[in-house]
Amino acid sequence: MPKIKIAQVITRLDWGGAPDIIRIISNHLNPEIYDLKLITGPSKYPSAKTKEFLNKLNDRVIISPNLQRNINPLKDGLSLINLYRLFCREKFDIVHTHSSKAGFIGRISAKMAGAPCIIYTPHGHIFYGYFGYWLTQVFILLERVSALITDKIIALTGAEARDYEKFKVAPKEKLLTIHSGIEIKKFESKVNRMAKRKEIGIPESNLVVICVARLVPIKGHKYLIDAANSVLSSRVRCTSSEVTFLFAGDGPLKAELKYQVERLGLTQKILFLGERKDVAELLALSDIFAISSINEGMCRAIIEAMAAGLPVVATDVCGIANVVVNGKTGILVPPKSSEALEKAISLLINTPITRHSMGSAGKERAEKFTLEKMISKIDQLYTALKVKS
Repeated sequence: MPKIKIAQVITRLDWGGAPDIIRIISNHLNPEIYDLKLITGPSKYPSAKTKEFLNKLNDRVIISPNLQRNINPLKDGLSLINLYRLFCREKFDIVHTHSSKAGFIGRISAKMAGAPCIIYTPHGHIFYGYFGYWLTQVFILLERVSALITDKIIALTGAEARDYEKFKVAPKEKLLTIHSGIEIKKFESKVNRMAKRKEIGIPESNLVVICVARLVPIKGHKYLIDAANSVLSSRVRCTSSEVTFLFAGDGPLKAELKYQVERLGLTQKILFLGERKDVAELLALSDIFAISSINEGMCRAIIEAMAAGLPVVATDVCGIANVVVNGKTGILVPPKSSEALEKAISLLINTPITRHSMGSAGKERAEKFTLEKMISKIDQLYTALKVKS
C-alpha cells in the first residue's frame, strides 16, 4: 500500500506554538505510513532550534522563497503560483496549512492544483486583538471564502472552534478540536533549582515569576511589566522573600520592553533571558507562571508550566480558559489589565498553600494535553480523509 503523501505548509519555522506543533507532527507521524514534506518560507534569522530541525528533515523540506508572514501583493502572488506548481508536481494526498497567511495562500493554490484533501489549522484566530475593525472584517471575509474549499479546520480549543461558528467562518461539521500536545516528561525536570538559579544570578531565597512568550505586541508584555512594577513596589507582598521576574523569549519588542524596565529602575529585578533551549529547567527553578496575552489560540507555554507544577496567572482570552481551570490550576484575569495581573500574582506570592495546591492541580491537568493524544487524533484525521477521498 503506497504511503499517504502529506504537505505541511507554514510561512516560517521560527520559535513558537505553530512551528512547535509542526515539529511534533513531522517527528512523530509513522514514516511507514506517511510521506511527509514541509513547505515553508525562508527564515531571515533562524534560531539554532530551527536550523537543527531543518537539518534533521533534510530532503523533506521545501523552501518557498516568496512565502512570508507580512502582506506583500507581489510576493504573495508569486507564492501562490509557486505553491500551485509544487502541488501539481508533487500530487499530495493531503495539504495541511498552518496559520492565517499560509492558510489562505496554501488552500487557494492547493484547490487550484486539485488537491484531494485540504486542512487548515489557524493556531489561534485573528478576529480580535491584532488589527482595527475594518481590516479584521476583511480577514474574516477571506477566512469565510477559503473555508468553502477546506475539508477540515482544526481548532486548538473548543473556544476557538465556537468563535469560528460565531463569526460564520465555517459550519460545525467542518470544525474539529485537537488540543496542542507537549512532551510531559520533558517538563518533569529534576534540575537542581539552586544551581540553576546561581547560573542565572537569582538569589536562592527569591520567589520567581516567569513568562515564556515571544516578545510581540499580541502577548501584552507591557501590561505584565507594569504589574511586576506594582508587585515589586507593594508593601502587601510577601515580606519573607524578594521577587524576581523572568522573561524568556525573543522578538521585535525586545528593545522597547527593556527600555520600559530601565525607566522603572528594575533591571536587577526583571530579567530578559532571550530565546532559550532550557525552558524546562527555567520552569523548574520558578514558582509562578504568568502571561498577559491579548489573544491566544491555546498557549502551549501554559501547558508546559502546568506540567512543571507551576500555578498560572493568565488573561482570560480565547482558548486559555479551556486550559487553565480558574481558581483550581491558576487565576484568570481580564486582558490589558495590569492591576488584575498584579492582584493575582500578589495573591500567589502571599499564599504558599494556594500556590502549591494550584501547581499540583495543574500538573495533573497537563496530562490531558499530551503529545501522544495529539498525534493519535492527527493520525485518525489523515487516515479518515484519505479513505474518504
